[in-house]
Amino acid sequence: MLTKLIMCSAIAATLFSGGAVADSVTPSSAITPTNYIVAITPDIDTMRIAGTETIELNASKASDQIQFNYTNQKICRVRFDGEPVQTITLDPATHLATIKLHAPAKLGKHHLSFAFVGTITHDMHGMFVQPYAKRNSVKGEYLTATFEGSDTQKVFPGFDQATFPAPVQLSITVPSDWAAWASLPIDHKEVHGEFTTIAYKSSADFANNALEFSGGSLMQNSINMTAKN
Repeated sequence: MLTKLIMCSAIAATLFSGGAVADSVTPSSAITPTNYIVAITPDIDTMRIAGTETIELNASKASDQIQFNYTNQKICRVRFDGEPVQTITLDPATHLATIKLHAPAKLGKHHLSFAFVGTITHDMHGMFVQPYAKRNSVKGEYLTATFEGSDTQKVFPGFDQATFPAPVQLSITVPSDWAAWASLPIDHKEVHGEFTTIAYKSSADFANNALEFSGGSLMQNSINMTAKN
């Protein structure tokens, strides 16, 4: 569906080993977030999430290391204040991404940007698909994303919101013929032919509320939801 938008393609083939996942480790508090700008494009056909992200940061201590959490994503094109970083290390056992800078960051404001590829699942955590059946017995799938606790990190990488709360400006690009709804207020929509980008207003509720997005090629009032338990 959206193969032209898949990013980090050179490393995406090694994504997403199965099995149990460990609890996330709390990152260092020397450099912490003040705001997120996140743009994601889900693709049900490939079960992938392509995304870009900018995290506005504050350095309370001089440090050459930035740490944040991730779950089943590959991260690439990493820039700190517009410049390439020295290294990025992803530890799937701890769900900890460690960015090594070329020199310690000065105290004050900075920004970290990167692209990522994540995964869509069927397990009702993070971003997942569920089946539905129309009244004419035609079956399909619709997409849901939950932003609660560690589920947020399964949609896009970031600092633990409970420990390091920060507002999120989220936008999602989906096919224009989808019906889409969310528990976030819409700021604006941009239609580009077959695809529509829905930009939501900046929200601090990611730290405290069970936010949700759902969408799919479905007609309201003409389907029977048959979500998996």
